[in-house]
Amino acid sequence: MKLFARRAKDAGAPVAASAERRHRVPRVVWGATWVPVEPTVSSPLLKVARAEARKRGASVIAVASNGQDAAVGMPAKGKGSRTTGPSGKGNGFLAAQLLSTVRLAKEVSLLGEDSGPQNNPWHGTEHVAYLGALDDATYVFVATVHGVPLLDICGDVETISKGIQEFREHLVSGAALLIQDSRPVAKAFSALPSEFPAIATPVHGLPFAAGALDAAGGLQPLGMHPVVKGAIATAAVAGVGVGLMWAYDAYVGHALSVEQLTRKEQQAKVLRQKYLAAQQDVLAKESSVVASAAAEPVWAFIAKTRLSRAGFNLTKVVCTGNTCDLQYRRDTKVPTFTDFVRTHGQGELPRFDIAQLDDAVTGLEVPEYDKMPKVDLANIKFDPELLLKLGTTAQKVLLAGVKLGFTTPADMVAMTDEFKTMRPVELAASRRLYGTWTLEGPTDTFTAALKRLPPTATLSMVEVRLSRSEKDGPDLVVAKGRYFLTPVERVLQ
Repeated sequence: MKLFARRAKDAGAPVAASAERRHRVPRVVWGATWVPVEPTVSSPLLKVARAEARKRGASVIAVASNGQDAAVGMPAKGKGSRTTGPSGKGNGFLAAQLLSTVRLAKEVSLLGEDSGPQNNPWHGTEHVAYLGALDDATYVFVATVHGVPLLDICGDVETISKGIQEFREHLVSGAALLIQDSRPVAKAFSALPSEFPAIATPVHGLPFAAGALDAAGGLQPLGMHPVVKGAIATAAVAGVGVGLMWAYDAYVGHALSVEQLTRKEQQAKVLRQKYLAAQQDVLAKESSVVASAAAEPVWAFIAKTRLSRAGFNLTKVVCTGNTCDLQYRRDTKVPTFTDFVRTHGQGELPRFDIAQLDDAVTGLEVPEYDKMPKVDLANIKFDPELLLKLGTTAQKVLLAGVKLGFTTPADMVAMTDEFKTMRPVELAASRRLYGTWTLEGPTDTFTAALKRLPPTATLSMVEVRLSRSEKDGPDLVVAKGRYFLTPVERVLQ
């Protein structure tokens, strides 16, 4: 079974290469665990990475960074870790460690390929994923984001499928999906090339920077904890008493370092909460009621309004949030404000301006408006086709005489100097965008049009304009609101 239309090399065939070339093929560990880490002034990257690895009981590690984000990789324990390639010196390389080098490489090599380096077609690509097979029943899925490892999975079809699903939001937004052109992969994942025809590319093996073996040291031994190592050395030279004193000093120094890290974590948490609070302030400025859910109850309320009150005829209804103003105009000079006021009951608030003798207003509140579903910024899911759906909806409702327009989305919170200091990972996870929408059309299209809006669209204002007679045209409705979405890039969450 072929995975792609063209005929490719058999990935399982032996490699006819020179002894020198064979020696250059790295030993690769698949199925590693990658954990995001963040260095500080007092705790450089390698120190933080080693501390994280020790907490997880690792003996060897690899560190990958793009200059902003970083992660430490550790081979999985037990059956979750598999190796391939020749057994050379050291402990080899982690698969995601190699794949992360592709982003900035001018030339790449392929695992299992006997040819020399080739031009890198994925240079500068932000999201790269590789799907391959180790044997007829064991598959691998490796993914990097911005040159930092995100996934490194080794297992059966079900395990790999879950990993692909986890990375799907990046795939649909244009990631490079590299699929090993081999029989086991073709048999288990035959639908992937047709599902992602624009990004699926056949490869003979995992790509990596041609100079990665010289520039990177591969897996490095973790070694003994500096505190323990120093205590042993000191005790051996200066005696038990002095050694214990040094160990105590080392412990105090370590405690201070932990305190500094804890304080930095607290500062980062406070800044994140401030950023989220700023988002909520923006959300609270207008109604956060879901437009599609509010369409029917709001319209049912407006439809029950009285068209005439003691000679004052309804001309316009304006609802902002849960408050509606019913605007009336006197038909003849006979009715008075007293007549108008007497038509009101409980919950209705009559208002008038003595400078406008022909106009009067009735104030009402939409019942149970606060119980209607509201947009929750924390639960907005990434939808790569949201803008496409909105534009297509506007095109379709235009056929029914409804004008539906949208503004370009922008950040809910302005990126001030303070918020620029947020951790990139936390900022990516918390960031939200929003835009506005406006609808105008015949009143009988209001409910149907609003139901086409996504659940992240809110209803801020509804205005109904009543025509004097049929010859003046139909009654019109104008509605406004906002829509919310998550940005494309969300990394290392």
